[in-house]
Amino acid sequence: MSDLNVRRLTAAFGLAIVVLNWAMFPLYIVAGPPPQFQDTARFIDYWTSNSGLVLTRVFLDILECACLLVFAAGFRHLIRQARSDYEWVGTLAFGAGLALSTVTLVAASLEGGAALDTVEGLADPTAIRALNDGTYLIYQSIGCILIALFSAAAGYATLGTGMLPKWTGWLAYAAAVLNLVAVPLGLSIAPAAVWAVAIIADFPWQIWLLIVSILMIRKREAGALLPVYEG
Repeated sequence: MSDLNVRRLTAAFGLAIVVLNWAMFPLYIVAGPPPQFQDTARFIDYWTSNSGLVLTRVFLDILECACLLVFAAGFRHLIRQARSDYEWVGTLAFGAGLALSTVTLVAASLEGGAALDTVEGLADPTAIRALNDGTYLIYQSIGCILIALFSAAAGYATLGTGMLPKWTGWLAYAAAVLNLVAVPLGLSIAPAAVWAVAIIADFPWQIWLLIVSILMIRKREAGALLPVYEG
């Protein structure tokens, strides 16, 4: 497969990540935050009535993780082709993407388990709470650390190889910093903290993904080899 095809394939899966992530967002809005665990009746009713939404989110999350693996592998290849001495940076980015995909799948499994616990009216509120609470650190603080690592590696590689416009490298650095800032916020399960992490950490990374994917798709010249951008 040519470098141009790898670039386009990587970009396509990068766009797929953004689309899937944004498709999940309204599902969180529709469901809203769960009621307090102490109100057992409302707590069980929330999970029972929203189990379909939760499982839909889990399904989209699984697809997003698969897309992330392809994007990370393609991005590593493009870094290596741009400058072979930056292969270690590409490997670091791929490793961070692999770890992020893995832990996200664990969180999705826990969240899906909470929804499946409501099947046939046999919901156990204690089990649901334990499964759901187990997702918070993964989706928030742990995810932020791994996104920061991936973004920092992507920014370093971009500035060092010229594989993309240098301003996208600084944008990746900004995403890394914002994700690090969000790490302590992710140690809370308060709804305000959850939304703060999404806005501060996840959205900037999604914006970076969207921009670099579009830039990679727009580079259509068959003879264009990496590095592509000098400025």
